Amino acid sequence: MFCINCGATLSESDVFCINCGVKVDAAPEAPQTASPPEAPQTATPPEAPPVVPQAARQSGAPSYATPGPQPGIPPEPPFGQQTGSAKKGLTKKAKMIIIIAAAVVIVCAGAFAAIKLLDLGGSTPQMVSTSMPPRDDDDYESDGSSSWLFGLGGRKDEGATTTSAPASASPAPSAAPASPTAPAPATPTTAPAPEPVAGGRYSDYIEILVDSGIMTEPHPMSQGAYSTALNWCFTMVYDRLIDYHGEGMYSPSLAHYWETSDYKTYIFHLRDDVYFHNGEKFTAQDVVSTWLLGRDSVGSPASAIWGMVVSAMAWDDYTVVLELASADPGFLFELSRYAAGILNHYEITSGYDWGFTVGTGAYILDDYYYVESVFLERNDNYWGEPPITRFIHLRYTPEQAMRALMMEVGECQVGFGIAADELTYFQSYYNNDFSVLPIVLNHPNSIAFNMNDRLTGDYNFRMAVLHAIDKDMMAAVAGNGWCEGDNSGTLWGYETEYRNNYITPIPYDPDKAREYLVASSYNGEPVTISIASQMNYIAAEVLQAQLSSIGIQTDIIIYDVPGFFAAWQTNDIQISIYNNFFSLSADSAKQNFTPGGVYNRASYNNPDVTALLNMAAETTDARAREDMYFTVQQIIAEDAPYSNLFWRMTGVVLYRGVGGIRTSPDLNNIDLRYVYWVLDG
Repeated sequence: MFCINCGATLSESDVFCINCGVKVDAAPEAPQTASPPEAPQTATPPEAPPVVPQAARQSGAPSYATPGPQPGIPPEPPFGQQTGSAKKGLTKKAKMIIIIAAAVVIVCAGAFAAIKLLDLGGSTPQMVSTSMPPRDDDDYESDGSSSWLFGLGGRKDEGATTTSAPASASPAPSAAPASPTAPAPATPTTAPAPEPVAGGRYSDYIEILVDSGIMTEPHPMSQGAYSTALNWCFTMVYDRLIDYHGEGMYSPSLAHYWETSDYKTYIFHLRDDVYFHNGEKFTAQDVVSTWLLGRDSVGSPASAIWGMVVSAMAWDDYTVVLELASADPGFLFELSRYAAGILNHYEITSGYDWGFTVGTGAYILDDYYYVESVFLERNDNYWGEPPITRFIHLRYTPEQAMRALMMEVGECQVGFGIAADELTYFQSYYNNDFSVLPIVLNHPNSIAFNMNDRLTGDYNFRMAVLHAIDKDMMAAVAGNGWCEGDNSGTLWGYETEYRNNYITPIPYDPDKAREYLVASSYNGEPVTISIASQMNYIAAEVLQAQLSSIGIQTDIIIYDVPGFFAAWQTNDIQISIYNNFFSLSADSAKQNFTPGGVYNRASYNNPDVTALLNMAAETTDARAREDMYFTVQQIIAEDAPYSNLFWRMTGVVLYRGVGGIRTSPDLNNIDLRYVYWVLDG
């Protein structure tokens, strides 16, 4: 399963996230818990040069209308019920498992269907009280002074910066977005689209197994809405003003272009052809009302984003001005996040419990059951590229073995959180009914040296250790085939912007390691390696063997998360193996490399690095920001408080004919809007 906060891969026995420390719903087990809690701090998109908008969303498959029932093809199950479809041609492994578990599955399926039909166990979102101004059309009429808008971004002779150019003077009303074409995004990838076979058709219904934690109130204003699966729902139900595509590249969404001259005041020009799920037309007032609600919904996913804004004004129906307390180039990145979706002014001020769930997105929230399920229905009036699948059911299944079995018997068509050995099975050449879509996670799995310790603070000792590590071997053993060795020279997120790929890596060289060891202060004493997860325990065993080969004796200490955090705070850890947390924004480097940073497990403190990171966060020139982040990575490589060992990987199991899923190294950014299932002809 995945962490409900940061998306890290967990095992069934984890009590706390191995990456960020958030508690999960599982039984405790000592070696399978890890790192202290924190909330990812993201921000950072650049900058001064005009950014070419990304083309409209791409599903990776033709947008065919779904025909009615055809001869020889079983009809789709009623929406809200389980598919109950059994996979044909089961493998020998499945037959043995099914004999034992079939009764359990059937009983569970029947109970769930009964609950759905009786509408029992439902829960409605909590209404967050806010003071919303009444809608007054007079507030949106221009007073004749709107020419200042051009001075703030439209007139190049006044030194303004245009962040994205408009497609035209006004957006063209059509079913698809009217944004210009742009280079394909670097970050998301799409499951390959199988060609529909003769006589085949697209299914109206797809059931998706999720393991990312309890699904609570399905809207971004709720304090309990911290779940990776809910973040996927937010992307499906709500649209944001802009979308992020990696390396500081943004594309239009509800805003078809935007302007800023100082990165403190942002002007967004909105589409005029967008409607909410309730039929209300999208206007600037909806953005203002979303800001007010988000600002006041303290502790919610949306509050960290909208709390950055000190004022919002609807200049007219399709122009909104957002003002920050100070210049922040990272604000655009925040606006592109899954929790920055725009809600409907009328619904959130009407007092209706479900008002918070009304968006403009490709899917409508049809129903949800607290903890268990979210049901989504296609928005056939969507302003953008229409989705293919009519109904999608996100189904929370905490048991890892049950998830694999449900995929094996055809109960679901998409499976997240499948164990590494099961992923290998589903991916095997003889298993023609399934494919696996691999995902390399963004967080480097690294070794950290306590810079305050006499021995590990010794540069020669650190160099001895790093030259003794065979990273490819470690990745192969620790990940059971689902890790990727890292032989780059930098410690940075896999697809975090401004990654410096020009740093010379430290090679695996045991002879050089012994030379550094002789020059170090090491006197044969045992060195401790501290870990707090099963995968890192295996990596620690590999490291122990490799260090022993050059004459370094080590002891492995296994902590639970609170114990690991306490030992780090009291300076009792020498070497540790854990995840550095990086978002797709370069600003997340602060958490890893500055004093007091929540992921600075090396107690690293270089004033030059701290100054560069602080300046980079405020610099509006894209090239200058890149130079600063590149320099930070070079200094880190030279000081060597850390080194990345390998990248963790996970995989999405897909039943035959399923495609259209857009993945990302940040699991929160997975896009399910264009998933489809081609049925056999």
